Amino acid sequence: MFYRIYNKKYYILSERKKASHWVKNIIIDPIVTFNINNKTYKGYVRLVDKSKELTLANTVSDLMFSKYGWNNGLIVELTSTDND
Repeated sequence: MFYRIYNKKYYILSERKKASHWVKNIIIDPIVTFNINNKTYKGYVRLVDKSKELTLANTVSDLMFSKYGWNNGLIVELTSTDND
């Protein structure tokens, strides 16, 4: 899965937006465990609302496009609650 780090948070995209099963799951329960570079984190997720957070959405979209050449999806923010 493609991800980018911005302001100490991880961002991923859902190509199928809210139709993805994993997005439906995190809407119901935003507490997650996730792995990045063989390290496991505990934390929570939220959907980034482009209409209310245009600057953040544009920044993450630009970061995704610059690395992967693709940014068409629902932006999901993962925040670690672990003390790194």
